[in-house]
Amino acid sequence: MLTIVPTHTHGPITTARRIAMTARKPTGCRSRTRSLVACAVFAVVGGCASQATYLQSIEPSAMTAATTRGKFELNCPDVAGTVLSSKIIQPVVFGGIERAEYTIGVRGCNKEAVYVTVCPDKDNCNALAQTGRLIDDVE
Repeated sequence: MLTIVPTHTHGPITTARRIAMTARKPTGCRSRTRSLVACAVFAVVGGCASQATYLQSIEPSAMTAATTRGKFELNCPDVAGTVLSSKIIQPVVFGGIERAEYTIGVRGCNKEAVYVTVCPDKDNCNALAQTGRLIDDVE
């Protein structure tokens, strides 16, 4: 009968060495999961920052489109616009264009209107009437 006797090339396994062997960094799936979670968090935070910057960069063009339409519809040469909300509209189809959408209130000559302004880029904004009606005699 053959008996196998374990031998250690690095000397006997001491308590300190056993603790060091069990305290290794996690490997495999747990490590990858942590990395993916960290990447996802950075992507979301980075995406939010870039969306806010994108919205701020296009806002002047959206305001111009809304106030220009407001001047015409309100028949008032002196109007003021206020951004009520803004967001990014996701593409309808894969590979489509993201658009910035602003809800802008325009006031002038005791009248007001609300427009949804959609901008695929800073050179192309369209102000659309949200309700299709104007409110006269605002006080």
